[in-house]
Formats: sequence, C-alpha cells, structure tokens
Amino acid sequence: MSESPAAPASTGATRTVTTDHTADTAVPIAAGDRVVFKHPSIALIGVALFAVCLAPIVGPWTVGRSVDGSTAGVGAAVLGWALLVIPVLLALWILRVRTVIGPDGVRSVRVLRATTIAWDEMSGIRIGNNGAVYAVRADGSEVRLPAVTISQLPRVAAASGGRIPDVTAE
Repeated sequence: MSESPAAPASTGATRTVTTDHTADTAVPIAAGDRVVFKHPSIALIGVALFAVCLAPIVGPWTVGRSVDGSTAGVGAAVLGWALLVIPVLLALWILRVRTVIGPDGVRSVRVLRATTIAWDEMSGIRIGNNGAVYAVRADGSEVRLPAVTISQLPRVAAASGGRIPDVTAE
C-alpha cells in the first residue's frame, strides 16, 4: 500500500491511498481520501514466467519453423505471434484494472472503458455468488468493482465516508 498526495480539493487537501491486497491496514483511510483498489504488481512475475515458458514453444513458429525444426507454414507463424500477445494482454489487465473510491463517487476502471457512479446515483452494493462486489445504481443496474474483495469491504466503507455500509461488521 502506498500513500501519495493528490491535488488539493476545494475543501482541503485530498490524499490518495493505493491498496493492492498486500498490506491492507498499513495506511489508515479517512473520509475524503481517494482510495485506489488495484491488483498487486507482484502478479506481473506470474505473467513473466508464463511468457518465458511459452517462448520455447511458440518462438520457432514466429520465424517459420516447427518445434521439431522442420519448416512450418504461415499459419503457425501467425499463431506463434498471436500466442505471444497473451502475456502482454494479461500484464495490461493487471496494470490497468482498478476501482477508485473518492469524495466524488465510485469509478470502475476496466481495460478499455471506465464507469463513474456519483454518490447520489448509488443505492448500495451487492456481493455476487463468486465473491465479486458490485455497485448498485438507483435504477437497479450494476457495475462490477474490480480488485475489490469481500475482505476489503471495511476499507471500502471507510473510503466512502459511511455512504457504503460495512456489511462484514457484526
């Protein structure tokens, strides 16, 4: 978790607190903070290992050879290059996907798009069967909150300034 100052808001300075599931309680969250929930950067090591394991298999294909050394067709070369794109897409997903909770509302950032929900548009949260957390709008539509887990709901409640209740508290 890291803390970095953000630009001052109209009511005072707003802190940005970033949490990535590694040390969820290292920096306390106060109402008015901008909290970024993201995937841990250490997950990139898994992507790098996947790329290293994939390279000996698809590497010869990219230069027109099959694994046994014989000549491969154009289809194998295309397949080789296409398979090497997978680790790049996984790394992009890890680095880009996040949920930002701040004084303005909740922002769900996906790879290609982002959805912002203002606090007055939001009616609550829903926990899915698979443990996914969804923001529920007043009209009933739902937006998934990526990188937010059930164990982080107390921090979500603190970041929302009480607008989202801590459903895990007893």
